[in-house]
Amino acid sequence: MGQPKKWSVFESITNVAVGYTLALVGQVIIYPIMHIPVTFKQNLLIGTFFLTIGMIRSYLLRRFFNWLHSIQYQLLAVLRGWLSAWKIRLKELLRIF
Repeated sequence: MGQPKKWSVFESITNVAVGYTLALVGQVIIYPIMHIPVTFKQNLLIGTFFLTIGMIRSYLLRRFFNWLHSIQYQLLAVLRGWLSAWKIRLKELLRIF
């Protein structure tokens, strides 16, 4: 069973909130060093933009990998079936020659 969607949202929000805080601190330190004039309000706006993108990205990737995990056994069964069928066909072809 995969991770419930509510937990995916909670994990994504927590992950991105920590990242947002670190990014904001980084921006406050780096922009003055790079001589980029940005107010604290602009830093918040820039951070919020990337926060939104990060939350969407994190949630979608989490759901995608949970989906992959949920179908992996089905895919393995299909692949084993194909391999078995090819193995039988190969044996039949080798008998002919």
